[in-house]
Amino acid sequence: MLKVIPDPEQPRVTCKLIGGQLRVQGKKVSPERIQKAVRKWYRYRAEDVFQRRLDLMIEMLPWTKTAPSWRIMEMQTQWGSCSPEGAVLLNPHLVKGATRAIDYVLLHELCHLEEHNHSPCFYGLLNRFMPEWRSVKEQLDGRAELFLSFSSAGNDS
Repeated sequence: MLKVIPDPEQPRVTCKLIGGQLRVQGKKVSPERIQKAVRKWYRYRAEDVFQRRLDLMIEMLPWTKTAPSWRIMEMQTQWGSCSPEGAVLLNPHLVKGATRAIDYVLLHELCHLEEHNHSPCFYGLLNRFMPEWRSVKEQLDGRAELFLSFSSAGNDS
């Protein structure tokens, strides 16, 4: 839930999670400033969550010794991607999903470090390390419109 608190004493518009509410507070809380503050908060949260989950994922995969380079980028149709060089991009809106959904996207991209396509071997890796990946993907994709609805007003990557 989002709660907006006008505060003439606070010149900057900030966003914090307090008691299950995203609270946006500050002077001149226009819709644009609210959206910017919320997006900034989600990006900050995503960086922390993705790094922690990635570190755990790296430990369990035999073909990874260290985390690949990665960064956050808003994407309209993808949760993540992996370049041919092994750099991973993650959509910050993924952080709105369940931990298992985040793990699925990370695993999917990390499997591309071993199999650079969507071959049977690639899906074999997914099945081996997350047998329920199809249902996790289905649930995540089913919530895509909700999770991505806030991203349509611009890109601040």
